[in-house]
Amino acid sequence: MELKGGLKKLEIDNRDLILGAFAEEFNLPDLSEIPESYSLTTLSIKDQVRDGNTDFCGSCAGTVAKEVQENAILYYPYLFAAAKFESGDDPDTWGLSLRDVGQAIRKWGIPRQGEIPPEILELSFDQRRRFDNYPDWLRILAKNQAAKNFFFVKGKYDSFDDFKVALWAFRDARRLGIFGVLYGWPLYQYELTGTPEGFGHALTAIGYEKDWIIVQNSAGENIGMGGKHKIGRETFNHYADQFGVMMFVDLPDHLDREEASRMSEEFRKGKKFFEPRHYQTLWETIIGLVKRWFGLS
Repeated sequence: MELKGGLKKLEIDNRDLILGAFAEEFNLPDLSEIPESYSLTTLSIKDQVRDGNTDFCGSCAGTVAKEVQENAILYYPYLFAAAKFESGDDPDTWGLSLRDVGQAIRKWGIPRQGEIPPEILELSFDQRRRFDNYPDWLRILAKNQAAKNFFFVKGKYDSFDDFKVALWAFRDARRLGIFGVLYGWPLYQYELTGTPEGFGHALTAIGYEKDWIIVQNSAGENIGMGGKHKIGRETFNHYADQFGVMMFVDLPDHLDREEASRMSEEFRKGKKFFEPRHYQTLWETIIGLVKRWFGLS
C-alpha cells in the first residue's frame, strides 16, 4: 500500500484565531531575538502506510504534535474519526483539512495508546473511520488530551519566519506546528524544494535550522532521514497559504474565545498582509470579466 493524499486545502473562515493578533499577549519575540536553529524531539513516528490508513495524514500530524505536549503516545485513528464526525463529513469521503483536525482535538481530544482495547485495535480500515465504533468511555478518556484552542500562524513576517518565531516563543510549552503540502517528492528525499505536482499531505513541523523547516512525515522511519525532511523557505511559504500552519496554543486567561475571534478579525482586516490566494481570486475574477466582455467564454 502506498502513501496517498489525505489533506484538503484550507477554506477561508473568518472565525479562525490568528496568532499574530496576540503578539503582545504572548510576548512573541522579534525574528532577530531567536536562535538560528531549534527543534523538538517527537515521541513517535507514525506509519500510516504500514497501518493501512491511507488518508489519515492529518490525524497523524495532529497526534504527533499533541503527544509532545502531553508527553504520551496517542492513538491517531480516533482523531480521524472524531474529525469526520465533528465536521459532519461523510466518513467514507477523502481526507481532512487542518481546521477539521484542530476542531476535533479541541472538542474530542485523543486517547492514549495504552487505553485502547484489543477490539478497537482490530477494527478494519473502514471501521476506524467511523466515530460510532469508539465507545463512550473511550471518548471520555480522550478528552483528557483535548486542546483548549488552536491558532493559525500568521504574523508580521512571511509564513516561514512567522512559524520560526512561534515555535521558539512556545518552546517551554512544547508546542509543534502542523503544516500541509502537495507532496510530489520521492519519500527517500530529505531536502524538499520546489512545488512538484502531488497530493495533499499533512506534516508535523518540529523545528528549523537557518532557511529550512524540519518536518516529520507519517510513513515510518525509513524515509527521508529517520522519517524527517527539511523544507525550504519558498516551498513552505507557497503551501502555507493553501493549507495553513496551525499550532495548539492556549488563550491568555483574560480572553474568551469571542473576544479572541474579534481581535483576530481586526488583525485580519488591518493587516500588514494581503494573502496570495486573494490575489489569485482577484486575478481570476478580472480574467473572467474580460472574457465575458469580449464574448470569449
